[in-house]
Amino acid sequence: MILRRLADAIRQQNWFTVCVELFIVIIGVFMGLQAQNWNQARIERNTAIGYHGQLVEELRRNAENLGARRDYYLQLREHGQAALDSLRADQATPGAKFLIDSYRATFRWPVQIDRAVYDEVLRAGVLSKISNIDARNRLTNFYVTFEAVLINIKDDPSYRNLVRSYMPVSAQRVIESDCQEIVSTASNGKISLFLPECEPQWGDALVKSAVESLLAAPGLTETLNRRMSNIDSKLIIVQRNMDRSRDLAEYFESTGP
Repeated sequence: MILRRLADAIRQQNWFTVCVELFIVIIGVFMGLQAQNWNQARIERNTAIGYHGQLVEELRRNAENLGARRDYYLQLREHGQAALDSLRADQATPGAKFLIDSYRATFRWPVQIDRAVYDEVLRAGVLSKISNIDARNRLTNFYVTFEAVLINIKDDPSYRNLVRSYMPVSAQRVIESDCQEIVSTASNGKISLFLPECEPQWGDALVKSAVESLLAAPGLTETLNRRMSNIDSKLIIVQRNMDRSRDLAEYFESTGP
């Protein structure tokens, strides 16, 4: 209708009507685009609100997962320290416990976090729609910083390789069989690893030969000492980021979407 009136006005050279009709068309297009932008902004904002609860849960989940790794590495540190004390002590040749402690100190559980929800927020392009700028910045800083510190706690395989190269595989199999980790999964999916007390079923001859072979490993004390330093670094970083994740979850929940 407007286009027909505009065409008639042009044929009649009624320029005033032409200007009025063009103005109406331009206003209509502008209002349509503006309405589309408002609707898109509303959708993105609602999407950001929907992700808010998921981000809180992900942060809490990360705090729990990091806590489980902290508990696990505390156990590894205990075994590693016991093995190190045996190596440095002026006493008789260590026995079966030394083998268990030395072997368990080689265990590892990669330190990582779940960032599936955060990555989905990035892909959806709604991070900027989180109205609380401070919360948005703290969230980004948490994930970016954690990825950076992983480099500092990357496992050094030298101790693991040394022990597993010199300890007879028969002794390793006995420990793996009789001293297995206990794996438990909570209802929320949290996984925990626990190293129970154990008494492997092996003879004195195997223990004696395994200890002698392991003690012959070059640089065993120094390599274990470096392993202990790595575990200490893991514990510090894991504890720090566990606290950051929990604090950020509480902050997000208290400030709202």
